Amino acid sequence: MADFPTALTGAVDNTTDVLAKHLNNLEEKVGIDNSADTDSLDYKVRAGIANLLKNGNFINNSTNGYGATPDDWTNSTGSSIQGGFPSMTKAELISLLGVADGDIEGLWLLNEASGDALDLSSNGYNLTETSGTIDSDTLGLMGAARDFEAGDTEYFTIADASCANLEIAGSQTWFGFYKPETIPAGATIMGKYTAGTFKILDVDSGKVRFILQGLTTTDTLTSDVILETGKWYFICGVYNESTINLYVNGVKKSATATGSATDTNGAFSIGALGAGATSYADGLIQCAGVLSVALTDAQVKRLWAATTYRGEKLRRTTTDALIYQDLEQDLVERLRSKTVTLRAKIYATSTDHRIYIYDGTDTTIVSPSGANAWEEISVTATIGAAATTVRVGLEADATDGNMWVKEVALYEGSVALPHTHSKEDWIRFPRLLRMDIPKFYALMHPYKYEENRWFNGATTITGFSANPTYHHRFMFSGKNCWLSHNATGLGTSNASTFTMTLPIYPGASSATGGQQSWLLKVFDAGTGTNGMGYINANALELFKTAGAGTFTSSGNKGAQFRIDYEID
Repeated sequence: MADFPTALTGAVDNTTDVLAKHLNNLEEKVGIDNSADTDSLDYKVRAGIANLLKNGNFINNSTNGYGATPDDWTNSTGSSIQGGFPSMTKAELISLLGVADGDIEGLWLLNEASGDALDLSSNGYNLTETSGTIDSDTLGLMGAARDFEAGDTEYFTIADASCANLEIAGSQTWFGFYKPETIPAGATIMGKYTAGTFKILDVDSGKVRFILQGLTTTDTLTSDVILETGKWYFICGVYNESTINLYVNGVKKSATATGSATDTNGAFSIGALGAGATSYADGLIQCAGVLSVALTDAQVKRLWAATTYRGEKLRRTTTDALIYQDLEQDLVERLRSKTVTLRAKIYATSTDHRIYIYDGTDTTIVSPSGANAWEEISVTATIGAAATTVRVGLEADATDGNMWVKEVALYEGSVALPHTHSKEDWIRFPRLLRMDIPKFYALMHPYKYEENRWFNGATTITGFSANPTYHHRFMFSGKNCWLSHNATGLGTSNASTFTMTLPIYPGASSATGGQQSWLLKVFDAGTGTNGMGYINANALELFKTAGAGTFTSSGNKGAQFRIDYEID
């Protein structure tokens, strides 16, 4: 894929003229319709009404993973900041996905303060709290969530005879939100199990599995995404009677499957395998559901997007929860003496919560008119003639509680225009905004979807007596990945091979004939010997020395390489 124009990949000029010059090229690359439609980027840019904020919908939330301040925003209070949305009632699920009431066989929000887990479906399959007290945690995505402790063998369950509609043979969907506190060898999110027969969503050695035994060709599917502690994941398993599919934060794994899922005749449980047999979950689980219909790719991505990058939750507990964004200096200068309007959609548990514009002298504030409902609000202010700073703030203020915010935009003028992503967002997150979820990004870092930016990567090197000094970086653009690696001080071992974990997408391995080997520069600082090596991109992802650099003598060893390859 060709590079973006220089004016778009670097610091984009804020003027309409420069952006418009390259607009057609950008639209072609990111799939934006170039038309007179007033919702199109083309129209908004040429009319000079583009969103002035960066990341106004909290995309790539965040550098540190789900649960931290989103990119381009600053948290000045230390209060809880994370993504999320306020609720997922049955009516909201139907509205979001377009499914029928009768398709929902179970929907457990798991937001109770204590006790049993209530089912919002028409079946009323309430789950019994078993073996201890499953605490409530206020840092759930949708208000509170239930906190499972594996050491206390906690889980929810309902007997097989009491949940007949959960015994689905054909098309079906299982989903839930999970935030692991530890990554044990096995952890069950939810499932039905008896006598070695499985119908479950679980985590096996850090990877999510969807198992529907009884299917032919494929009855077990394992995601390539490796879970990390302290981060939220939307997990969804789908069987549509021709394929079995598994999604982790929108990243799909699929295999051919037909037939009927086996009747397990076992209890349904959340947080443990079967009726508390083993494999206890350790972490927060929220909004788990079972549908007797197969969701499409578009429906799964819509459900994932509703929380993953289209909302931000601010939680006030004694201390105000504030995130803000300071406009760049050249934009501040351009807006002096001009009127601007900040608009956002707010769902707040208190009318004390607010959005505001601050120009270094005056603060203009607006709060929602009511609580516990989505409301679009806007605040208009005239920037001072001598302003040197302009800050927009979103704050859970004065009263403890939650405030969810989405679709934040700042426009020049006094009209609260509908939300649009900023030009920077379309440049930085083109595939994500098109819901073309980049597989490789999530395999390494589940929340880094930004393109054309170097990220530091993690590498594990074994086989030598000392820890090396190295840098390891990666960058994405479209469907390409660039890797840059330099390692020195690899010790004095006589080993001629060392193993280094590399971010190579497993589906592109040489084991399936789809991956090439890359030549590297390999050196021995102790003897001055230089040689060439290669990446053997098989399932083990090995880097091995080869040729002249066999490194049988003592001295510091190292490797340098920079490669690029297609990721999906």
